Amino acid sequence: MANDLYGREKRLKKLLNEVRPILRRYVIYLKLQGLGIARQLKHLENVTLFERRNLKGRRLESVSFKMFRKAFEKFILSDKLDNDTKYVYRISLKKFYEFLLKENNGKERKRKRTWKQILNYLKEIKIKSTEPDIEVLTEDEFRRLYEAAEDYQTRALLSVLYEVGPRVGELLSCRIKDVMVYDSYVEINVSGKTGQGRLIIIKAYRDVVNHLQNHPFKNNPEAPLWYMVRSNRFLPLSYNALRMRIKRLARKTGIKRRIWLHLFRHTAATEKASYLTDREMCVVFRWSKNSRMPAKYAHLAQRNIKEKLLSLYDSNEFQVLKPKTSRCWKCGEILPSEKIRYCPRCGVPLQTNKIYEMIMKRREADDLMDRLMSDPRVRKVISEVLYEMIYSETVEGFASSPKEPLPSKEGKSGGRNDV
Repeated sequence: MANDLYGREKRLKKLLNEVRPILRRYVIYLKLQGLGIARQLKHLENVTLFERRNLKGRRLESVSFKMFRKAFEKFILSDKLDNDTKYVYRISLKKFYEFLLKENNGKERKRKRTWKQILNYLKEIKIKSTEPDIEVLTEDEFRRLYEAAEDYQTRALLSVLYEVGPRVGELLSCRIKDVMVYDSYVEINVSGKTGQGRLIIIKAYRDVVNHLQNHPFKNNPEAPLWYMVRSNRFLPLSYNALRMRIKRLARKTGIKRRIWLHLFRHTAATEKASYLTDREMCVVFRWSKNSRMPAKYAHLAQRNIKEKLLSLYDSNEFQVLKPKTSRCWKCGEILPSEKIRYCPRCGVPLQTNKIYEMIMKRREADDLMDRLMSDPRVRKVISEVLYEMIYSETVEGFASSPKEPLPSKEGKSGGRNDV
């Protein structure tokens, strides 16, 4: 419960006490499939809400195929929810009927036939994803938030959120030992919704290092990376505490629109979609291999490129306009050229796409080597080659070393010196 940043364990426990036994077994089924607390809670909430709002008091396990299809079609055609939410509801219901078929294997043949019909129907339904209609956080807005922050920790948090857009729960659960500092970038090991991963931090390098150097428990590897002080006690930083901190900064800087934590992730994904491949996007943002998210953000990145291209021309005469002044994303310094790699004022990296590409290629090479070394046949071949190399070097060393002179005949036969 200590790491329950969003209160999901508490909500799930409360909901399990309210639902009927078959839904409790459904949650156990989801847990055995490897789903985390967040997914268990979401699927259970979706199933219970759909049942309550659309089936008029009937239960999912006893409803007829005709009634279910009518209710689901009405649900799909409704304008109250966006397509992404409907898509998740479909997954929740599909998993529930898969659970029913496995739970009642060989029992209740008539119901089993109905469940199969409903499951096949849900599999055939195609729901088009919704394009995110969210205005990203601008460099000016980020800079105002950053300059308003008064401590190393808040500045590091803002920089990391803005650059790599991690899931907030993954970031806040990190400890000191999860941070690895290299010459030009930092990696933070995270664990969350899709397993373990690493955040590659380039722009926020100096802010993270400053935070580590000024951390009150920097010598304790198990200490939380992000902390708050309550009643003279150091505690792990909570989701609500960070949310309120960002909200206060926005109010302090005069930013009128709503700034929420997930907006940082949306901003980072939109920016990186312009130069990372779909596979690399899945790695960086820890999405599943079959995720539809890279396609969404690739489309948003193309839209932003179109707007930038159109802004270079006068709409009336189609004449090329003067290039806009380029500024540092962090301190706002006017840059003498767009080709320079580091800000002359604050020293942050300005062109990170090449560094990201280099890191991703190195990571792919490391992963390939790990897979190769896990194969006993490969290890055997490598050991044989190493043995031959060492043996040949040893033989060559003996052959090239000066030979010792042979003993003289006098010494052998006991000549004059023996007398």
